[in-house]
Amino acid sequence: MKTGIFIFTKKNRKLNLKNTLYFLFKNYNHKYKHPVYILSNDFSNLDKEEILLSIRNDCRNLINFKSIILKIPDNMNSDEIYKMSKYDITNDWSNMDERNINYYMLFNFWEDIGNEFDYIMKINDDVFIEEPIKEDFFTLLDNRANNIL
Repeated sequence: MKTGIFIFTKKNRKLNLKNTLYFLFKNYNHKYKHPVYILSNDFSNLDKEEILLSIRNDCRNLINFKSIILKIPDNMNSDEIYKMSKYDITNDWSNMDERNINYYMLFNFWEDIGNEFDYIMKINDDVFIEEPIKEDFFTLLDNRANNIL
């Protein structure tokens, strides 16, 4: 069973990511040891090194960085998309980065890397797992033949 935990982040959210990784390894992944893939489009090598140094030694080998390209699909008018994103309709519409990552995760992610995995977990870069998790999520899926957890 090939598993992966995926986190999209940006350079200006590096502190959030470091906190998320701390709690992920403290309360879940130090025990189950699933590979963690950090998806970003603006990390330098120094950023990656800083993030790795913030993770406990025995878990650093589980971290993988993947540079991704976020863009508006070719069949859409980017000028019109940006104009529409400026309207203050509601806070739920989010910003262009959020829209681009959602598009990436729905479509390009599967061609890019997702098809290599049996199970994936996507978490945000501001998620804190504050209590220890006593059972592996991926084993739950595999043993119960569930489609969604």
